[in-house]
Amino acid sequence: MAHCDVEECTSAATVKKWCRKHHARWVRHGDPEFTKRPGLITMHGLSAEERFWSRVNVDGVCWEWMGGKSGGGYGVFDHKKVHIWAYEHLVGVRPEGLDLDHLCRNKVCVNPDHLEPVTRRVNVLRGGAPPAVNARRVACSRGHLYVEGSFFVYVRPDTGTKMRVCRICRANRYRSG
Repeated sequence: MAHCDVEECTSAATVKKWCRKHHARWVRHGDPEFTKRPGLITMHGLSAEERFWSRVNVDGVCWEWMGGKSGGGYGVFDHKKVHIWAYEHLVGVRPEGLDLDHLCRNKVCVNPDHLEPVTRRVNVLRGGAPPAVNARRVACSRGHLYVEGSFFVYVRPDTGTKMRVCRICRANRYRSG
């Protein structure tokens, strides 16, 4: 396998003896080693910690990430969500199989005091997504309490979605026609 001709690049060569990244730079700028635009402040030479903390605002209860964000609104740094990066560097390794829950509900907060390792189920149920909202319901839409025996779980065959069905409401629907 041939490597890219650009010095210190270990990626595989694909086109014109360059890797995809350097070929794209050549196409766009006419130079495979082009790295900065005029006026752009680069962070070359800084450690990962220095680069990370330069993008965090610690002037509050939540330490907010001011850098790039993913489509879901979470901060991203070095191909990781920022709250995970911060937790691993400030607290230690995240326990196997657990998610980090933002106790503050702020997706860009990196304060380790606001992060708690929990199971995926607990993390989802603490949130505001429809499954969490439905799981917190204690009664059907007509006010019948969800207590043992007052409902059954229906699984939609096409999607596998589970839903609670009130036995009283269902019986009333069948009686009325």
